[in-house]
Amino acid sequence: MTRTTKKDDLQPLLDGLKAEKSEDRQRALWALKDTNDPEALPNVYAAFESDPDLNVRAVALRALCGFTCPEVYDYLVRAAQGRKDVPRFQLPEALAKGGEKSIRHLWSMALDQGEDGGVRIDALERAAGFSPGADPAVVVESIAANVRVGDGDGMEKSLAGR
Repeated sequence: MTRTTKKDDLQPLLDGLKAEKSEDRQRALWALKDTNDPEALPNVYAAFESDPDLNVRAVALRALCGFTCPEVYDYLVRAAQGRKDVPRFQLPEALAKGGEKSIRHLWSMALDQGEDGGVRIDALERAAGFSPGADPAVVVESIAANVRVGDGDGMEKSLAGR
């Protein structure tokens, strides 16, 4: 459910993203996620893209993935195509909430050799789950058996063993 927050209530949280201490910026991000207010999304995404602290960027991505308002989907797609220097393990699950329109983005993550192996496997399984009438495990097995999607990071073995 999308909630809207009075601008007066949202502004102190947005101001928290400018705090000097990274812990304060992280707290502001969690509080913004809890509002589930679409007005906060551009600021949360900006923290993911440009905060100087890696931990704040990681919290920003986790906060983005925690929003449930429909407007978050476009920001998740941008995040999937964006920086990879933060843990992205929750991104495939959040993207999959977009339904069948997320297939292309999930496949892209699954086949991206610069992506973490666990994230790639999760994205692949979630994309396979949208294949009409197909058992996701069978789709994953077929891909693992017929397509080299790994880069020597053990992904092929992980997929084939599922």
